[in-house]
Amino acid sequence: MRVMAPIRFTVTHRFDHSPRAVWDEMVDWPAHGEWIPATRVEIDEGDPQAVGGMFTGYTGYGPLTLVDHMRITEIDFDDETGQGRCEVEKLGPGGGNPLTVRRPVDHLVPDRSR
Repeated sequence: MRVMAPIRFTVTHRFDHSPRAVWDEMVDWPAHGEWIPATRVEIDEGDPQAVGGMFTGYTGYGPLTLVDHMRITEIDFDDETGQGRCEVEKLGPGGGNPLTVRRPVDHLVPDRSR
């Protein structure tokens, strides 16, 4: 049996928008196709902004399209702190071994030094 090590990616970027506006854009799953090339996202079931919501991402062209079935396992944004957390479980095209993807959004507090 192969055991995979957990991998975490962190990307930090400053936005000229409020933390809430950035959060809302990040968790608007169908809109990902507007800013991720060759991608479209369809809501499968449930509330796409709540735990248990499921969606499928399609990235590619024709027979070279990758299909990612996903379920939201954690989603929360705190307007007071401007921090949020979203965890999405990748289910795999055939319902294979799940892969958990975490997208912490804890660096969205605006730079007030300007």
